[in-house]
Amino acid sequence: SSGINAEYGGDCETVPTSTDATFKAVGVFPDGSEIVAVDSDGALWSTSRLFSPFTQDTSLPAGLSLTDVVVGPGDQLYAIDTTGTIWTRVGEAWTEVDVNGKHKSIAFTEDAALITLSQNNKLRKGESKELTSGKFDDIYLPYSLKYITVDKDLLIGVTESQRVVYKEGEEGDWVFAADNDCDLISITPINITSIPVSPPRVVDLTATETEVPHGSSVTLTCTVFGVPTPSTSIDLSPHEIEYEAVTTAKSVTSVVRIFRNVTESTQYECYTINDAGNDSSTIDIIVYVPLELIEHNPSTTEAYSSTARFVCTPNIDETEIEWFVNGESDQC
Repeated sequence: SSGINAEYGGDCETVPTSTDATFKAVGVFPDGSEIVAVDSDGALWSTSRLFSPFTQDTSLPAGLSLTDVVVGPGDQLYAIDTTGTIWTRVGEAWTEVDVNGKHKSIAFTEDAALITLSQNNKLRKGESKELTSGKFDDIYLPYSLKYITVDKDLLIGVTESQRVVYKEGEEGDWVFAADNDCDLISITPINITSIPVSPPRVVDLTATETEVPHGSSVTLTCTVFGVPTPSTSIDLSPHEIEYEAVTTAKSVTSVVRIFRNVTESTQYECYTINDAGNDSSTIDIIVYVPLELIEHNPSTTEAYSSTARFVCTPNIDETEIEWFVNGESDQC
């Protein structure tokens, strides 16, 4: 609900978009040549590669505000505007598609049949591959949906309460998917292996803490994307490695490295490389030494008006010391 996520095996990875726009729908061309997205203002954005910067598409007619976008048969791009009208892009020109009704979302089956979700929550499937002709059959729908998509033989929907539901085949029952941990408002299946060779990109480099006490452990996690899967490492630095784990799922690699007994502030670097290029990112870890004061008080009670000697010894050299007497600074 705050951007674009990629889900791999149940885990959500935020896809950087290099824009402050908030996206509500996304479409992916089967060969990975273009990824398109609709932002909260109805503008269309696109990028040529996953995890690459998005740029705003200027081909939309003035005043046209979109709510959904989908890649249809023959890699044809379709979109729905706020009035429920379906549009298609041919080259750089957009034209209306005369499909009866007002729509919230559309999807296409593997055999190129059109499925429409109307604004009054009616789900229908076309018998003909011709969008503007032929009969539409109703599909039983027990939920109020705001988005639909198709993945092979699965019809998938997102409910108004942002639950993910699906049914297998025309005769299958609707089933709730697992909890929507990714906070999805729309879904687009993508075959990650169809994406062209892509230079690696450091998606995220994080630390459990960026300021740590002297002698403690530091856990760093570096997440990268690239096709083919890049080789990724976090520099050894002068510190001892306590633990390291590397996991790869669908061309996304995560490297977790724990350094123990860290005694000095260090800039760590995550470096990733494949045949298409390389990338790196750094993070600064600040090491601080907790201040300890040792106060030596007189061992005996001194007489009134006699001199008492106090010694304050900090454990860090060049520490500024200030004395207070009865809560007030004393410079004596």
